[in-house]
Amino acid sequence: RAYNRLRRDPQVAYRTLAPYYAHLEQLPQDLRDFLLLRVNQRVWSDRQRRAFLGTLRSLVSWLPAQQKGLAQRLATSLHPTKIVWGVEDQITRVQTAHLLASLYPPDRAAHLTLIPGAGHNVHQEFPEKIVELIP
Repeated sequence: RAYNRLRRDPQVAYRTLAPYYAHLEQLPQDLRDFLLLRVNQRVWSDRQRRAFLGTLRSLVSWLPAQQKGLAQRLATSLHPTKIVWGVEDQITRVQTAHLLASLYPPDRAAHLTLIPGAGHNVHQEFPEKIVELIP
């Protein structure tokens, strides 16, 4: 029912994106126009609807299993890691970034970069900062 409600009003569907951005309405107009179009394309796609609902169902069992072994997998990782996190992330709080970084062993510590004024989608809100972080 909630999914069908989004089909009745394109702006309601668009507003569901707000938690993913620190300041959705401050994004450039062309990006907001794209997001409005894209979220509504997805809302009207029956394939997207089935995929969304299927993903929600699978997360219920997948997430706990992933979390159980995550610390061990990260502790044995040999790859250099950069963690980029929006300080205003409402989906996964910034405390999680610190916890994630702490799971790496000291000799292979992850480099954590916090981006003030960014939400969950740092790459869309501050693409230039992401580019700066790539060596």
